Amino acid sequence: MRKRNTYLIALDGEILAGMMAVRGKRPFSLDEKITGLDQYLPAGRTVCEIRLLAVEQKYRGGPVFYLLMKEMAEYCMKAGYDYAIISGTTRQQKLYHHMGFKPLHPKVGQEGAWFVPMGVSLEDFRERLGALIESQEKGQKKG
Repeated sequence: MRKRNTYLIALDGEILAGMMAVRGKRPFSLDEKITGLDQYLPAGRTVCEIRLLAVEQKYRGGPVFYLLMKEMAEYCMKAGYDYAIISGTTRQQKLYHHMGFKPLHPKVGQEGAWFVPMGVSLEDFRERLGALIESQEKGQKKG
């Protein structure tokens, strides 16, 4: 069996606090949503897709999300990827923009499940993520 996804998980002891998958081999889920996906991707980049991001509700707003993102960026850079794409739910566009993702294509999907195909260079992502983690850590120390 061929490995298609690499799963990154965040544990709180034995409790799964969050997870995500990185896919470096096509087809990506966006290949099924957008005809001619390559025309929307930057030339000369090694692309991976970030999928299946989930953080248990009681861990939202804490460090789990940012730690998963940091681990993802480190994994992708070590694996040779330099550009990441996502199907960003329309409900979280502010967060994605804050992390450096930019729309590649108009929204796709259907009522109740709209997604915006988005991408970010991992260099930009790491830079923004570092600032976000620092900001989040300062906020925790105050509280």
